[in-house]
Amino acid sequence: MSINVDRSLEMPESEYFPEPQAKSGIALHHTVCHDAAHASHQDLTRRYIAELNKPRIKLPSIVGFVGAVGVGFVVGRVTQ
Repeated sequence: MSINVDRSLEMPESEYFPEPQAKSGIALHHTVCHDAAHASHQDLTRRYIAELNKPRIKLPSIVGFVGAVGVGFVVGRVTQ
């Protein structure tokens, strides 16, 4: 299957280097309009603050702590 290429938008050779050039890297640049960048930043900030406000004590740590206390209590009663 061949691909149809629109050559009407091709740049004239005076606007670029048509022959192969040695390259040491590549850089990608994308310009975003102000409103989209601002909305994205606000969303990221909102999610970050929500993450910071989450409680840090999780169920497994509570269960582990209560289990350790229970084991200590049982071992203490058995050794008396």
